[in-house]
Amino acid sequence: MYRKTVLEKNGAQRITVITDDNGTQVFDENGTAIATYGDDRHDEAVKNYTDGGWTIVSDEKR
Repeated sequence: MYRKTVLEKNGAQRITVITDDNGTQVFDENGTAIATYGDDRHDEAVKNYTDGGWTIVSDEKR
């Protein structure tokens, strides 16, 4: 399983939420991990950011 969601705020800030077999990680626009979960919390992470004003730019599942 692999899922990648890119979110944007104010047209400038971007974060990426990636979930694979190792769990879910959230990366800032510099590629630095800002949150790490050992299980699948993709939907929860995306919801937390969209509730905070972030917009989904892309959502990819493989």
